[in-house]
Amino acid sequence: MCDPPEVAEGRRLERAAWAAYAVLLVVGLAAVASRSRQPTTPLHRGAKVVASSFDVAHGHDPLFASDGFKPRDPLQKWASSPSDPRPWIELRFAEPVTFSRIRVVHAGHVEPDGHTMRDYRLSCAGPTQAEVARAVHGNTKAVAEHELDCHDVDRVRIDFQPESEAPRNIARVYEIEVLP
Repeated sequence: MCDPPEVAEGRRLERAAWAAYAVLLVVGLAAVASRSRQPTTPLHRGAKVVASSFDVAHGHDPLFASDGFKPRDPLQKWASSPSDPRPWIELRFAEPVTFSRIRVVHAGHVEPDGHTMRDYRLSCAGPTQAEVARAVHGNTKAVAEHELDCHDVDRVRIDFQPESEAPRNIARVYEIEVLP
């Protein structure tokens, strides 16, 4: 039995809609696969991260700052709680490491420059290593590299000095990397 022309046309349109949906689904999956994460440094393996706070409402977990992957997504960062007056973040290594530089990928790398923190203090220490510290004032680089001579340390910490007005009233970091 043959369907009336309007029913046949309706079925043809339905099949075309499902085909278009399938194409969009495949394209979307391909886009996600092409954005797969790529590790930036092996020194983060086994590192734990501790922070003074994080923006729970937006899911800006401290783990994003130490996951060892290149930042691409504005949601995948550590952001301190808006109520935290002295935010800090610390990486604790599973075993002592030695490095001479630290790279901080600030929010200005993905977001507007005004989100980059200007003032902070970097420090490292270990069981047999006294604290080594460096103060940074007036930083304008979204990806800032700083010399920090750390030998056999088990932790590195960044203490931020937020400003009173937004957007620099919240610390935002996409990645922390230690470099040889």
